[in-house]
Amino acid sequence: MAGLVVADLSTSVAGQYAGRLFAAHGATVVLVEPPGGTPTRRLPPRCPDGDSFLFRHLHHGKRHGKRPARVDVVLRDPGEPPEPAGDVVDCEIGDFPPGPYAHWRGGEMVAQALAGVMNATGPADRPPVYGLGRRASYATGTTAYVSALAALHERHRSGRGQRVRATVFESTLAMAQNLVSQYSYNGTAETRARYPGFLAVLRCADAWVVLFAIRNWPALCRVFDLEQLLDDPRFDTAGDRLAHWPLVVDLLRAKASGLLADDVVAACQAGRVSAEKVTGLGELVASEQWRTRGLLHTAGGETALRGPFTLDPSPAAPTRRATARGRGPLAGVRVLEFTTAWAGPFAGRCLAYLGADVIKIEAPSHPDSWRGTRAGGARFYYPDLDPGDDPQNRNVLFNSQNLDKRSLALDLKRPGSAEVLRDLAATADVVLANFTPGVLDRLGAGHTALREVNPAIIVVEMPAFGPGGPMSGHQGMGKTMEPASGMTALMGYADGTPVLTGPAYLDPTGGLNAVAAVLTALVSRDRTGAGGRLEVAQVEAAAHWIGEYVLEQVATGDTWHPDGNTAPGHAPHDAYPCRGTDQWLAIAVGDDATWRALCAVLDRPDLATDPRYATADARYANQHDLRDPITAWTSTQDKKTAADLLQANGIPAAPVLDGADIATSPAVRDAGLVVALDHPRAGHREYGALGFRLDRTPGGHRRAAPLFGQHNDEVLHELGYDDTRIAALRADGAIADRPTADTDTPTRTVRTP
Repeated sequence: MAGLVVADLSTSVAGQYAGRLFAAHGATVVLVEPPGGTPTRRLPPRCPDGDSFLFRHLHHGKRHGKRPARVDVVLRDPGEPPEPAGDVVDCEIGDFPPGPYAHWRGGEMVAQALAGVMNATGPADRPPVYGLGRRASYATGTTAYVSALAALHERHRSGRGQRVRATVFESTLAMAQNLVSQYSYNGTAETRARYPGFLAVLRCADAWVVLFAIRNWPALCRVFDLEQLLDDPRFDTAGDRLAHWPLVVDLLRAKASGLLADDVVAACQAGRVSAEKVTGLGELVASEQWRTRGLLHTAGGETALRGPFTLDPSPAAPTRRATARGRGPLAGVRVLEFTTAWAGPFAGRCLAYLGADVIKIEAPSHPDSWRGTRAGGARFYYPDLDPGDDPQNRNVLFNSQNLDKRSLALDLKRPGSAEVLRDLAATADVVLANFTPGVLDRLGAGHTALREVNPAIIVVEMPAFGPGGPMSGHQGMGKTMEPASGMTALMGYADGTPVLTGPAYLDPTGGLNAVAAVLTALVSRDRTGAGGRLEVAQVEAAAHWIGEYVLEQVATGDTWHPDGNTAPGHAPHDAYPCRGTDQWLAIAVGDDATWRALCAVLDRPDLATDPRYATADARYANQHDLRDPITAWTSTQDKKTAADLLQANGIPAAPVLDGADIATSPAVRDAGLVVALDHPRAGHREYGALGFRLDRTPGGHRRAAPLFGQHNDEVLHELGYDDTRIAALRADGAIADRPTADTDTPTRTVRTP
């Protein structure tokens, strides 16, 4: 994106990370600081010389100075003067949109509490855990970057700029899994559970391992010397194993205690069972994987993370003339999506929301795993708790992440399919896939093959680990990629027990980074005419969202050690029980004035003057002693009423919301984050929306997810195929109208009404 000029006037982590992404991919970014310097200079973790590792991470590659006379994009805080109408993209980044929370004080724990992520994180017998660091801000910065790029792409066609907005509230909610839709489908909501189905967190002899055994049960049994289970009728089918999964976990834990973690991971991966060690940053920054992949580099005497994705451009070539389908800044862009489960489909869903024509390509013999089985699965995946006679088209998991797409059921291993793929590629702008390295090439859908028919095509691959390094071939899933990224080691409890984020935070993280990669390539192609191949190694991209801790580890040999909800620079900072079962209030105090305000609400002036708590350092050292006096007040309160009261007194706080709370929240609806759509098998249901906000060319969800193969004939007719040729493809098995195989579907613990 050389030649683009961005003025970074923002003072938030989110806004400045958006600027970091522009700088990482070739734009000239100028940081314009307020008098006294931008606040991120003073945020932890702090460098030995007093600087901030966070500041260094956010501003790598930027210039510092006055605002340039000519700019393409302005990044700014709410309340700052907007750009006048013209060709500039004006991007506002804040905590909350207009609505009930507009004047609330935000923060990481507040955002995760309001998004439903915190409620699903941690074991059921302990308070919910917010996570770590500033991941909500990084998600928002990436959302702002995507929104601004979408506006730039539209400007290439219209010559006009526009105003875009990204908020932490909307961006974080978009990262949560299917909360609104699950509640709409059957009235169930997420709860915390230590071992959701097919997940096991195991203490080995030397370290913790996370495995997600959704498939390849025989291999799992062999790894742990449990082959007798293969003849046990309690474990015959995936449904049987699901029903008895706590027993499986107990058996795995007993075996794992005598094994080394690296040996367990190697054996699981050899059997195509997704497993990774909970790896600390000290081990990661020195690892062969990071060295081989070149994740760290030195520039200007400072260590930095390379960009979250890489672009290998093709020679410039004419692009196809776009024929707009639908509305939005990406109207006229066609995407061929070869993805499954959550991360890839989430990326395709975002592109469709922004107006792209996304054609989801599924093999009849290997449909998207989130469609589930032909016999149905756990009932809380289905409308009214009933799989019905067509469960693969009724599954809430699939139907939530594939809105606005068209479905082509194409088996690339059958006669005639290669010609269909080539004809599709000739009409496409983007190919999106989340296979392990090399699979797309073997299917004939890689960049080398497709650029022969479309020299300007953009191919985006999003494996768990990129090619090269000992982990390049690993099977990755959201639950196992998080420990491999270093995040899991930064969250948990002082006793060393790790915690994983909600359903699987690395899936939407990878998906959002893939959207950023697609938009980067489209805007670059607009300027140069060159398509290319992009690689979004999801584990590596996620490392950017903990970048300040990575830099601290490199520079000092140490970094953050987790202890529940504690956070540097804050005390008290925790979740406190409220009236009712599993009802919680998150409170985050970051300075002395806020502490005194909290003591006033608690009617405990003695706490404000107690020398153990009078200063920030003293409170941090004694924060666990504050739990009882704060709980004495919160336990008598309704969580939502208490949060309103605290926020009215200037105290960052939030109710820890579950799926039912979010689905019925006026603030969520006021923000446009709920959309009602009609589905031919699931009926009239509500779905969560996304956080991209463009004022002149808004996106949106307009169609429910497709039935399997619903658009076979429609897409092929657009390619010029007649009915006779389509019938021949159907007869040869190249296309199909129903899946011919089953897939396994993960489970989660839910609360039913």
